Amino acid sequence: LTGVFVAGGLARLPTLTDLSVAHNRLTSLGPDLPAAMEKLNFAHNAVAELPPLAHCKRLRELLGEHNQLGALPLPLPASLAVLQLSRNKLGSGGGKSSLIDLSACSQLERVELADNALVLCPLLPADAPKLTRIVLSANRIRHIDGTDGGGKIALSFTPNLSELFLDHNAISELSEALLLPLTSLTSLDASFNVLADVPHVLGYMKSLRRLVLEGNPIRCVNIYKNVRPR
Repeated sequence: LTGVFVAGGLARLPTLTDLSVAHNRLTSLGPDLPAAMEKLNFAHNAVAELPPLAHCKRLRELLGEHNQLGALPLPLPASLAVLQLSRNKLGSGGGKSSLIDLSACSQLERVELADNALVLCPLLPADAPKLTRIVLSANRIRHIDGTDGGGKIALSFTPNLSELFLDHNAISELSEALLLPLTSLTSLDASFNVLADVPHVLGYMKSLRRLVLEGNPIRCVNIYKNVRPR
């Protein structure tokens, strides 16, 4: 398939729940998609803009790696569980308009947004008990605590988060407030950032099995300094 994929006819198919048009040369998915859609896979195309998705109230998987997306059609369905949009151009527009608002997606399980142009962290829901994996590698993120007007990527409302990838950004600090609530975290990759110190709170993260901090200007390792166990 090449060019514009006209989905208008498909929108009239009430039983279509799974659509895969990956590995083509599409630049658009058309003006509308079936309301019953549960899985949409358009990875490895040249899609620059998505049609509205709010009416797809059963959509669980949105898979669009390797495209040209600069933004997402908000709001996204609350049913969304898997968001895989690595290797796009998300955030390239700059400013707060580039903030990816996932606050309504309380069913999220995996968020993968690596290799985009994000400066602001995505805004996560206030309650995301199913979220286990966040990948924000290779963006332009400097803060992950919301101080830049972006979102807080992980707090006590992500109690089951087990994998967090922050490598190849411009992050200077991993705070106690961010890390201590992550009691289920097993893998943390913060390599190739601008961290000057190893976060001392890591000494109290008993579930942590994999820690990658290479490529930072770290001069001191003291993971038990001045922290109160909880």
